[in-house]
Amino acid sequence: HEINQPLAAILTYARGCERRFESGTDPDGIREAVRRIAVQAERAGTIVRRMRDFVRKNPSRQLPVDPGEIVTDALALFEPTARGVTLEADVPLDLPMVRADRLQIEEVLLNLMQNALEAVAGRPDGRIDVRANVEAHALVLSVSDNGSGIAPGAEDRLFEAFFTTKAEGLGLGLSLGRTIVEAHGGRLEVDT
Repeated sequence: HEINQPLAAILTYARGCERRFESGTDPDGIREAVRRIAVQAERAGTIVRRMRDFVRKNPSRQLPVDPGEIVTDALALFEPTARGVTLEADVPLDLPMVRADRLQIEEVLLNLMQNALEAVAGRPDGRIDVRANVEAHALVLSVSDNGSGIAPGAEDRLFEAFFTTKAEGLGLGLSLGRTIVEAHGGRLEVDT
């Protein structure tokens, strides 16, 4: 998921450029799409470097960040892949700063949103909600969907490495996500 998000955005922007070239219109739109392609390519490179650091057990770079910006950036990256699904966000502007590795938290959110997208696939009323708020002096980020829910018997194993209910899944997303969140002093939980 981590690499597929920027690659999907690059593909979407590149196809948009092709359509604009073919129609001979919108040079400003082409320029903006090419700029976004470059940003996403740089992001993919950063993800590869950060994942390499993570696998090598190098400490994450936890700096003061605005969690609202992290959520907003993750939503902007995810939006091109969420066509046909209602994507709603509730992110207050006055969230407190937190110490976090921005890219790692974005990746956890992207993974959760991708899982939600797969859960609502094929539903004409598919919906994904992303929320951020403060509860009892803790930042709470949540991703929810109106999919069919978790397969019976799977809930207890969701965070196990290599456990998956998907034909094409590796079973690493939630396991890595939990590890990242716990390294930040948090918890990653599921609520059905």
